[in-house]
Amino acid sequence: MKAPNMNNASYLFHEGTNYKAYEYFGAHRQGKDYVFRVWAPNAEEAYVTGLFNGWSENDPMIRVDNKGIWEARISGEYFGNGFAYEFKFRSAAGETYKCDPYAFYSESYPKFSSRFFDLSGYKWKDGGWLELRANKYTRERVMKNPMNIYEVHPESWKKRHNGTFLSYSELAEELAPYAVQMGYTHIALMPVCEYYSGGAIISDTTGYFSPTSRFGDPKDFMGFVDTMHNAGIGVILEWNCSFFPEESHGISLFDGGNVYEYNINEENSGETTVCFDICKPEVQSFLISNAVYWADVYHIDGIKFDDISSMLSLDYNEEDCRFSYDIYGDRAPYEAANFFRKLNRTMLEHYPDVLMIAEDSGSRVDVTDFRANGLGFSLKWNKEWADSVISYASLPSEERSKAHNKIVDPVKSSYSQRHILPLSHMRVSFGNHSLVTKLNGTYDEKFAQMRVFMTYFMTQPGKKLSFMGNEISQFDEWDPHASIQWFLLDYEKHARYQLFCAELNNLYLKTPALWENDGGWDGFRWIDSQDGQRKTVSYGRIDASGKEIIAVFNFSSEDISEYYVGVPASGIYEEIFASDDWHYGGTNKLNGRVRSVEKWQNGFEQSLKINLPAYSACVFKRVKKISAK
Repeated sequence: MKAPNMNNASYLFHEGTNYKAYEYFGAHRQGKDYVFRVWAPNAEEAYVTGLFNGWSENDPMIRVDNKGIWEARISGEYFGNGFAYEFKFRSAAGETYKCDPYAFYSESYPKFSSRFFDLSGYKWKDGGWLELRANKYTRERVMKNPMNIYEVHPESWKKRHNGTFLSYSELAEELAPYAVQMGYTHIALMPVCEYYSGGAIISDTTGYFSPTSRFGDPKDFMGFVDTMHNAGIGVILEWNCSFFPEESHGISLFDGGNVYEYNINEENSGETTVCFDICKPEVQSFLISNAVYWADVYHIDGIKFDDISSMLSLDYNEEDCRFSYDIYGDRAPYEAANFFRKLNRTMLEHYPDVLMIAEDSGSRVDVTDFRANGLGFSLKWNKEWADSVISYASLPSEERSKAHNKIVDPVKSSYSQRHILPLSHMRVSFGNHSLVTKLNGTYDEKFAQMRVFMTYFMTQPGKKLSFMGNEISQFDEWDPHASIQWFLLDYEKHARYQLFCAELNNLYLKTPALWENDGGWDGFRWIDSQDGQRKTVSYGRIDASGKEIIAVFNFSSEDISEYYVGVPASGIYEEIFASDDWHYGGTNKLNGRVRSVEKWQNGFEQSLKINLPAYSACVFKRVKKISAK
């Protein structure tokens, strides 16, 4: 994407179509001088101030258009790379000091100033990855390829022995080989944009163009992404364009008035957040430029949008003329839907292999489509699937028969849109407890249930996302201020469970039937979805060539011997994965190779007679054809 000419950059910005506004606004070196530009339409006076001029008003800004763009030029004799600066505004509301909304580098909490940083000069080494990405992870091709995402909070994934943060370099050195070994294809980082305080939630963002300085500078983050790419791991940025914190140094009441926001909304946490006014074209330029920036400057492979429902379904005052009833009958911001279409079309045109991922809990059926005025995202979190399956898993075994629909019905929505199944941080934090503590039963039964439900998760239609710590079955709820409890791997149950997750993930990666037909019903068929009494289900997953694997699940606390499951053809079937394997901490009641028998079952003429241990899953594939007698 070409940057707009400086002569029309301001015009396009006010039109809402300057998609590289970061090359015009902020601080940039021009020859021996530094040029600062900022949009502050309510300001009567503006200054660039910092330690370099004693926080004085010696460097006033000049208003260069009638819509609030200010500019200043400062000599390189007393300003340079790494220097801290802020903008000072004087308006009818008084005086305000603000960070640069377009700063490439920002100080971390408890400091708040922007710092000048020269982004040029980094030599990328990820050409091979970008070529692979273009072949596998466009919106058209992603559904035909495996995608297994590891959601990571860098501040708490792992820390040094003294409790300090790992640097970007140290994090990459440990995370890249771990992700490969564990069978992940992507990591999703939360958060990356500079944030205040503990940063447990994405709405804490204060520096939209600044990778957090907690772990290093912007080029250190480039190195992190480069290392992940060279290991074959994609990097997804978790991003919020819905609301931002009402922090004094941020963009809230930026020049004393409403610049980026239109509404204040009380979150459940009790903190006040401010909603972006996406009706303003300048705010559209800011947000779309930010998405472009991360793809362009940092080679980010995907952007996950935090809770788009809050923009599409807010119940605003009936008299607010900016909003209208949309075709779904909701009192939703019609302009928000238009904004998402505009953003997604822009990214599709210029970065077709950067995935745009929506976290959405709403009822729209057009989130991953442009047809019929759809929103045009590449993928959508299937939060309903996760909520329903976790609700079922949380029930005692004896109560699951009456709730059988919770494990079966979510599949109905699997092919309505392009989905990711999310076992995300929201499921194991903020009072929700960890996955394993949600389960009933004895200590051993909890691990057995984790194995059967994770096998169900990995063999269901849809791409996958799992939060850090899930793979070691951490009992404590996630604490964003403390490291994952890696010491648990000193205990046999947790170590065997981690091995189980690694081998299950790698089964997923090497089995095309589990992902090649994720885009349609050709890739899935129920074998038995009606056996709620015994709490069992079975289904087939089918690859593009028609090869099928059979997955069978027992969600009850009782062993089931001589269980018959229908299969589509006669032959020898091999149990290619069994959650009850002793290597994973199970009882080792395995089936091995099984010859089909001529017995009508589940609508098939052939069936397998197998044993189903309590809380277990097994996966079969036909390894030899035989003629039915």
